Amino acid sequence: MNAYQQTNRQGPAQGGHDRPQAPNLAALIRDNGFKHEKTLAVVDDFAAAEFNVGREGQKIRNQLRKLYNQVRAAEAKIGNDEQALKFQVRLLQAQFKYNVSRKAVNAFKPDFVRAFEASTARIRTVEDYRDFVDFFEVLYAYGYSASAEK
Repeated sequence: MNAYQQTNRQGPAQGGHDRPQAPNLAALIRDNGFKHEKTLAVVDDFAAAEFNVGREGQKIRNQLRKLYNQVRAAEAKIGNDEQALKFQVRLLQAQFKYNVSRKAVNAFKPDFVRAFEASTARIRTVEDYRDFVDFFEVLYAYGYSASAEK
């Protein structure tokens, strides 16, 4: 097990077994960026651990879609404008924090919250934002698929 893989061990008394948790995507993004092979290699496992939640699947899909729409809308507003980039990234961070703080509707697990926050903190240029959009699109696709599994 490497430094980015975590394990949740539950003893037989809790009816558990060794169940892998989500890889530490936030650390991978922080250390390597969006396009690095180490980061991309764990996206599927991360989505499977974070978004395969049974009955909560529809809630996760709805929230992922809303977040994805916000990311794409910000991309359209940014264009090549560095000033617009700074504003839109801060707005996206604020909208995300607000949605996470709404306990009644928030279905995101803490590992996803940390990964998203690490992702937006890494954005410095328009090119960084485009890389983030591509990366988030991959994460969204895997997450949507995992949340739809029964």
